[in-house]
Amino acid sequence: MSGQFSTAELRAAIGNLRQGKSPGHDNIHPEFVTHQSETTSAWLCSFFSSCFQRSKLPKTWRRAAVIALLKPGKTAEDPKAYRPISLLCVPFKIMERMILSRIEPVVDPQLPREQAGFRRGRSTVDQVTLLTQDIEDSFQAKEKVGVVLLDLTAAYDTVWHRGLHLKLLRTIPDRHMVKFIMEMLSNRSFILRTSDGQRSRLRRLRNGVPQGSVLSPLLFNIYIHDLPETTSRQYGYADDLAIMLRRTTWSAVEQGLNQDMSILAAYLRKWRLQLSTGKTVSAAYHLCNGEAKRELSVSVDNKRLEHQLAPKYLGVRLDRTLSYKRHLEEVRAKVTARVSLIRRLAGTTWGASARTLRISTQALVFSAAEYCAPVWSRSPHVKKVDPIINNALRIITEFTAEELSEAMSKLKPGKSPGHDNIHPEFVIHQSTTTSGWLCAFYTSCYQRLKLQKTWRRASVIALPKPNKPAEDPKSYRPISLLCVPFKILERMVHSRIEPVVDSQLTREQAGFRRGRSTADQVTLLCQDIEDSFQDNEKAGVVYLDLTAAYDTVWHRGLHLKLLRTIPDRHMVKFIMETPSNRSFNLQTSSGQCSRLRRLKNGVPQGSVLSPMLFNVYIHDLPDTASRKYGYADDLAIMLSRPTWKAMEEGLNEDMGTLVAYLRRWRLQLSVGKSVAAAYHPSTREARRELEVRVDNKCLEVQQAPKYLGVRLYRTLSFKQHLEEVKAKVTSRVALIRRLAGTTWGASAKTLRISTQALVFSAAEYCVPVWSRSPHARK
Repeated sequence: MSGQFSTAELRAAIGNLRQGKSPGHDNIHPEFVTHQSETTSAWLCSFFSSCFQRSKLPKTWRRAAVIALLKPGKTAEDPKAYRPISLLCVPFKIMERMILSRIEPVVDPQLPREQAGFRRGRSTVDQVTLLTQDIEDSFQAKEKVGVVLLDLTAAYDTVWHRGLHLKLLRTIPDRHMVKFIMEMLSNRSFILRTSDGQRSRLRRLRNGVPQGSVLSPLLFNIYIHDLPETTSRQYGYADDLAIMLRRTTWSAVEQGLNQDMSILAAYLRKWRLQLSTGKTVSAAYHLCNGEAKRELSVSVDNKRLEHQLAPKYLGVRLDRTLSYKRHLEEVRAKVTARVSLIRRLAGTTWGASARTLRISTQALVFSAAEYCAPVWSRSPHVKKVDPIINNALRIITEFTAEELSEAMSKLKPGKSPGHDNIHPEFVIHQSTTTSGWLCAFYTSCYQRLKLQKTWRRASVIALPKPNKPAEDPKSYRPISLLCVPFKILERMVHSRIEPVVDSQLTREQAGFRRGRSTADQVTLLCQDIEDSFQDNEKAGVVYLDLTAAYDTVWHRGLHLKLLRTIPDRHMVKFIMETPSNRSFNLQTSSGQCSRLRRLKNGVPQGSVLSPMLFNVYIHDLPDTASRKYGYADDLAIMLSRPTWKAMEEGLNEDMGTLVAYLRRWRLQLSVGKSVAAAYHPSTREARRELEVRVDNKCLEVQQAPKYLGVRLYRTLSFKQHLEEVKAKVTSRVALIRRLAGTTWGASAKTLRISTQALVFSAAEYCVPVWSRSPHARK
């Protein structure tokens, strides 16, 4: 404990400094120390060690700049209405933190359980909960309860140094450490600063521990840790002390409280702490209002303590039956005033950004509204606060100009318009006035849970799938052309829910998530297959194909899963408005339109929100022995076992589990398109025809199935895949060659862009997967 300070201790202390805090008398800011060099750190470490070994401190560290903060609800003319805060020198704060880190493990086990002040893992909520729980226990036992809330006058400022020295010697075994701590407290002085720049003369301090010091709470806890035992139960958070006594009669309660207060008053007097009899109050608690109206007669030094019907302890107003009615009324008034402030900030054409509004609401509104919520959450008067919190949520959910600008910046010019024929360029180049109107309009839609009818209608064009017959209606991929204003609204909703949803999605699902790609999933699958090769195991893979996955999402099921994923129910209701009551017209290349058709299920193709909604819909796939890989609706499972039989049994069992899940949530597995494949470094072994059944139908077995655009041959040689890539790239290079005529054709820039888009995109897709293949030279 008396050794020299290490650089690790110094770094830990500096790391706990809060940036942006006011400097002390020496005008050294926290940032100056935080960003120092290693040489300076070593010098500081040596300097602190020298001060500690010699028990000497620089004089300037003993001087504090004091500012006075007005206490809530106090008159500014009364000098006692201010709370003094000491601005200490930053190097002194660092020294204090290093001392604290050394003595805290020694001191904390010796502090009584009743004292929770500024201790790790303890809070004001714990103490209020303990007190109220004990009162409620007395209600169950049909006993009377008396409580006295003690108020100490300037508790920190009246700590007697000689008494503290004695208690430190009893608590800390290292006398040198005790001597140094007392040196830190002695010969202190301060200058009072006012808001208009005036300063008082220098004043000396003979007692007390400094307000604003990280060491002071622990020193005060040591100073009062030997409070005498009483028949009443004690509760403490630093200098906020309370005692509670339960008896069968009021006279017994009063007698016990008077005896205990005499013991405590004598103790405080002995150690030169001043009990404020004018602010110390008593209270009676009983479920019967008639009984609880009793005024307790508790006296200290022949002065009767004030009796209150609903005293405040650690910020919570405790009425006589613990209904918390008055406390919640006060919370409502406080929160209402703060919500009004948030409303002023939340202008649509000006004001704070969405992020600033959320942070401000959490700091101002929720901190006050949810303080000690475990204590009063069961009160019937909670409904007084809930509507105000909901108002705050609605205010910060207003769409801001910043969100609108970000959503519009992601629109791609040149894209086809939707049913309303509004092109992206029309919205992108709008005026500031129009942006403000749009923000207000989107906010109104969101708060009223209403969407424009035209936004629910999509124009669908059918794109032919590669190498499919044009006569077959199933050979086309439907693409929905949505209204541009609806796309903007979707992007703003997406930006709000993405941080919440993404953290709850499984690692196996990579579909359309930030920092994830199809290449990641193919790489993971191939790596696991190669690992099975190393372990001399047989690997089996099933590639699942879902029929019209996006179009068969069950709305009621999606609603249920959104409620489990997104805590904001209003947001969930609004999201469910977007896929409901949708309709579409099919447009052909000749300009013909089909009749209007209604959609009862599914999420729209071409929507920026749909991939995330689909991920939410299947994020709770059941656990299986096989490892799962997913990119939206492209799913695969892989299992490796020492024998083919064990592997087939495992795959069949897992497919049964997955099929039951898909059937439950109304997704359709295409048995005809789902395929199985066997993998082994031995070609003979890999020719095994796996028998994997779904609904008594055996899945097709392929030697080289395609997953996310990569053909995975049974030995992972990638020969077939690279032959297909070669053929595709060769045809595209021929197209580039035609464009690159010397007397006509595209410019050099156009050729480079075309080559990157057509040739390199195909040639380099999933390169990390097949780059080590001997066939890569193709």
